[in-house]
Amino acid sequence: MRPRDWQRRYLTFLSHLHRHAFDRSIERLLFYKTPRLGEHSARLEDGSRTPFRYQGPVPRKALEWAFSALPASLKRYAFVDFGAGHGRTLLLAAQCDFEHAIGYVYDTESCERLEMNLAQYSRSYMHCRDVRALRGDRGDVAIPEQPAVLFFPDCLTASQLGVLLGKATASQREATRPMYLIFENAGRERGLEPMQNFERVPLPATNSLKAWLFSPARVAVYRSAEASAEDCPPPY
Repeated sequence: MRPRDWQRRYLTFLSHLHRHAFDRSIERLLFYKTPRLGEHSARLEDGSRTPFRYQGPVPRKALEWAFSALPASLKRYAFVDFGAGHGRTLLLAAQCDFEHAIGYVYDTESCERLEMNLAQYSRSYMHCRDVRALRGDRGDVAIPEQPAVLFFPDCLTASQLGVLLGKATASQREATRPMYLIFENAGRERGLEPMQNFERVPLPATNSLKAWLFSPARVAVYRSAEASAEDCPPPY
């Protein structure tokens, strides 16, 4: 068996481990469960398969490891999920002390399901109580005018990703403040012009190793120049 096949099987195992073990606790709290998008590995004509690609939702542990690269206190920050779906990532973010959290969806049914999940979710699990569902197709998707953490899920198309990164850069130029970007299935952002305004933030050493060994989805964190070193947690 070729190394690629071993890697595909290992990542498939990890995706099932996260789905059926680590993510069960959050899924049990959702009225509308997160769709199982699974993973992608197509079979080619010669019988081989393409490289494994996890297709969400972002594992809870992977998101926690990404959050470990953020400032220790997030009370001044807004969190934005640009593809909130049924709200699992948004509600995981609400377990942190963000000032408020926003989830964008782009159709009526998704918005209704997201609002239902937000309404029935137990407040005892939430440090951030101001959690909002917004329709991105009814107006301009806005970047908060305060320090912010922006989450870019894998479900965004290349054109959507480019537009949103352009908005983030323009907003940053209008009002400079700390801004962090988190990418699920990182890699597509590399080489895009707006990313010249952000630098990669390494995860703390322990969590970086965990993410490399045990996450089926590669996550990456970037920060603006205004997110100074004193805002960041010390490496450990």
